[in-house]
Amino acid sequence: MPFTLHSYSAIIKMLGQFMIVVLIPIKTLTKAKSRLRPIEESIRIEIIKAMLRDVIDAYINSKSVDRVILITPDTNIKDIVKEFDIDIIQDNGVGQIKAYFKGIEHVLKNYEYKFNSLIFSVADTPFISSYDVNTIARAYQEGFEAVLVPSIDGGTNVMLQKYPLAIELMHGENSFKRHLSKAFEKKVKVYIYSSIGSFIDIDTVEDILIAKYLCEYIHKDDKEICKVLYRLII
Repeated sequence: MPFTLHSYSAIIKMLGQFMIVVLIPIKTLTKAKSRLRPIEESIRIEIIKAMLRDVIDAYINSKSVDRVILITPDTNIKDIVKEFDIDIIQDNGVGQIKAYFKGIEHVLKNYEYKFNSLIFSVADTPFISSYDVNTIARAYQEGFEAVLVPSIDGGTNVMLQKYPLAIELMHGENSFKRHLSKAFEKKVKVYIYSSIGSFIDIDTVEDILIAKYLCEYIHKDDKEICKVLYRLII
């Protein structure tokens, strides 16, 4: 009998597993965050490193995520995140969506039937918390087929989807609205989640000012990004 998507779902249901895998793409550090060019390059790279470590830390320390996979063309990234137990795979740096699909290939090859959902995450939401991650995962475990998390500019910071995917992967401004539209079109049961931590991504100098405020009044010393921003004068 031929293998079908229905067969895949049936196997997962039989196993009774809710393995959630996170995919996080990141560019070569020297090419990332071009809109932060007004900031000195060495500091800009430290900001990018700190954000990535904060994002990974939130997923690793959640109770809901089984595996984190980082997709990057930068061979130096492994030294930055060496204390985390994650998979790191190389891509050629041609775009976020292609990086996600590279990650999916890795998951299918290495985890086979052990997973049934994927979280597509950006690497620049340093204030996302393990609580946010657990809430996103709980919505899926309670029956939602997708969870969408908007960004401050109308993009999508996090998206959880049941596998096989029903919603086309998109990125950039207005991608949240487009993802939501696709979910309605495909009759996907979707949950929308937002918090201060999941909503704020850092792309511009203006975003840095917001981040400095959050560091001063909310997060203090519990985020690596704050340790970097305390040294930055804007």
